[in-house]
Amino acid sequence: MELCKDNNLFLIEDCAHAFLSKYNGKLLGSFGDLSFFSYRKTLPVPDGALLACNNPAIGQVQMGRKINLIRSLYSIMETCVLILDAFNFNLLFPAILLRGASHLNKKLVTAYHKPTSPSFITKSLIYKFDLKNIISIKRDNFEYVLRHLKVKGMKPLYAELPEGVCPLWFPVLTENRDALRRMFKRNGISSPLFWKLPEEVDKREFQESWEISNQILSIPLGCLRPINMKHIIQILDKYN
Repeated sequence: MELCKDNNLFLIEDCAHAFLSKYNGKLLGSFGDLSFFSYRKTLPVPDGALLACNNPAIGQVQMGRKINLIRSLYSIMETCVLILDAFNFNLLFPAILLRGASHLNKKLVTAYHKPTSPSFITKSLIYKFDLKNIISIKRDNFEYVLRHLKVKGMKPLYAELPEGVCPLWFPVLTENRDALRRMFKRNGISSPLFWKLPEEVDKREFQESWEISNQILSIPLGCLRPINMKHIIQILDKYN
């Protein structure tokens, strides 16, 4: 923040993975001039995002009132594909469909001109969630995995959960990442990759980044009950 003030720069906070988290008791996204969030990374909605302007000197962003039906349908379809793929419905959604969805997404991003409203599904749900309860569940689940994870060769990326953080996943490092993801998938557990590095990132200069990218496994936390978290730990113990 001081760097931006000293150089007369705007501070833009990328909070796509930090919705509901705080630093020193203050919500992330409230420090900078602008901040943006992704709803569906934290909440069970198919689409939608938030752009917050904390600087009154910046003009308001003109939002389109109309819903972009194509983008909304794509987001909903993508969510369905991720869910069904996690439950091993590969025959219903073959790889060719996923590649087609990815191509469609690139086309939509290219044609994207101004913000539009979220889908009706998101707007009907977004104000009905108990956000404090969601934060509590995610933090409790993180602490549970931290206490009970005893798999050989698996190391938590973070050994503690700072106060105020609302975690998305429980990230671990393991050389058997791909085998564990397949095992999760056989048991109906989604574990997406965050993220595959592009080839443009030099492997010699950024060796540590490549090691993390190739070994990181994301254990789900979102709104799962203790019995669900116990089941996940039991599955990991079988692999041990």
